[in-house]
Amino acid sequence: MSLADLVTQNEVVTIKVKNKKVDVEVYPLTIGDIGLLLKDYGTQVESLFAGTTSTAALLQKAPELVAGIIAYGTRNPEEIEHAKQLSFGNQVKILKAIWALTEVEPEELGNMASHLLEGILQVAGAINTSKLAMAAEKS
Repeated sequence: MSLADLVTQNEVVTIKVKNKKVDVEVYPLTIGDIGLLLKDYGTQVESLFAGTTSTAALLQKAPELVAGIIAYGTRNPEEIEHAKQLSFGNQVKILKAIWALTEVEPEELGNMASHLLEGILQVAGAINTSKLAMAAEKS
C-alpha cells in the first residue's frame, strides 16, 4: 500500500451565503498546518487539543485561531481575514467538517501540542539569549 492511498481526501461542505448555497472544499489539518497554527496561536491550540475548549468557547475567545483553522483547512492560508468575516453558522459548519477529517485523538495531540509549544519557546529563548550575548560582546 502506498502512502498516497492513506491521504485523507477532501470533503465538500455546503453553506449559505446571501441566501445562495455555496460549496466549500475542506481538508484535514496536517502536522505542518498545526505547527503554523501553534506558532501563531499556541495557547489556544494547546487548550483545543487538550479538550479544554469547546467549539463555542473557541469561537468567543479565539476568533483569529478559528479563522486560521478555516483558512488552513480550506487550503487558503492567505485568507484568514476573509475567514473571520464568515457568519457564525458557516464557521461552525466548516470547522466541524475540518475537525472530522483531521481525525484528532485529543490525548495524543494535547501532548504533541504541549511539546511543540515547549520547543518553540525554547528556540525563542535561545534566539533571545544569542542576541543578548552578541549585544554584550559589542559593548
